[in-house]
Amino acid sequence: MDNAKTIEVDVDLSFADFYKANLGMSLYSLRHLIGLILIATILWIVCFAASFLSYPWSENADALAQWLFPAIVAAILTFLILVPSVPFFRAKQMLRSGGDDGKRHYAFSETGINVESRLGSANVKWASFRKVRETRRDFLLYALPGFANIVPKRCFPTETSVADFRSLVRRQVQKFKLRD
Repeated sequence: MDNAKTIEVDVDLSFADFYKANLGMSLYSLRHLIGLILIATILWIVCFAASFLSYPWSENADALAQWLFPAIVAAILTFLILVPSVPFFRAKQMLRSGGDDGKRHYAFSETGINVESRLGSANVKWASFRKVRETRRDFLLYALPGFANIVPKRCFPTETSVADFRSLVRRQVQKFKLRD
């Protein structure tokens, strides 16, 4: 990609796009907590199984299993309820607010990003993006933690423009997680 090339993308985000991106951001930001719950669940399974054995520490394992069980059940139920519902209401609120209809035009270049929507336009320098992350379906451009501009891959005109965008991000953004 030469320095003068601009990658232009017309984005029309649907509710599903907002929801999937918010769900992905939530799961990504909670990944350490999810790992901790998984470790506690494995510990509970080991303690529960050990409590049936006739070892001197079996009573301690049984006590730990009984102590861990309510915490694990509460954590799993909380995740099963909150993780899907919070992104749902967040996406619904974003579309209902009237300010964001999900339609934007992006022009990505070496100097920055030009964003146009029905509310206005902005020229943003690459330095304002803390991180760019690629998922199976989208590119997420993080300006703030927990807030990202969503650019679906389906909006790029060709596979070459997706590859050019990855290359541009690698040159311009310090922290990125892109597919090859």
